[in-house]
Amino acid sequence: MTLRDLFGATFRTLWAHKMRTFLTMFGIAWGILSITLMVAAGEGLRKGHQIQMETMGKDLVIIFAGRTSMQAGGARA
Repeated sequence: MTLRDLFGATFRTLWAHKMRTFLTMFGIAWGILSITLMVAAGEGLRKGHQIQMETMGKDLVIIFAGRTSMQAGGARA
C-alpha cells in the first residue's frame, strides 16, 4: 500500500463519517481554546498582581495577626 493509497483511504473514511469527524475536530478545537483562555487568564491575573505590588513600593511590610508555634529565638527562649 502506497502513501497515496493510505491518504485516499483516510479521506474516504473521514468523508463517510462527517458527523464523527466534525465532533472530533470541534472537541479538539474546544480543548485548545479552553487551555489557551485559562493560561491567558492566569497570566493576566499574575501580571495584574505584580503591578499592584510594585505600586505599593519596595519598603512595604505586611503583618498578619495570630500566634506563632514557637517563641522568638527557638524553644529555649
